[in-house]
Amino acid sequence: MYVPTQDGLLDTWALNFSALLTAAPATYGCTSGEAIAVASVQVTFHAAYLAAINPITRTEGSVAAKDVAKAAMLTVIRPLAVRIKLATGVTDQA
Repeated sequence: MYVPTQDGLLDTWALNFSALLTAAPATYGCTSGEAIAVASVQVTFHAAYLAAINPITRTEGSVAAKDVAKAAMLTVIRPLAVRIKLATGVTDQA
């Protein structure tokens, strides 16, 4: 499992990561609290990303807000993604 660096790919990947983790956190060796934390930062990043790519709302401020939200999301998601990847109890199908 890797975390994409391009914003568009990251947005799609994070949505899927959050959805899977929220649906069954124990499957991935996580807690519901961790799933909630991922969902929270993913929703914040997604909203900021949409504002940053929309020509009507794209400003220096909206791009900066997206970058801040991205950094916050990666701080939460990266350690979990690595932990899930290394977990022996998580199947390849999961």
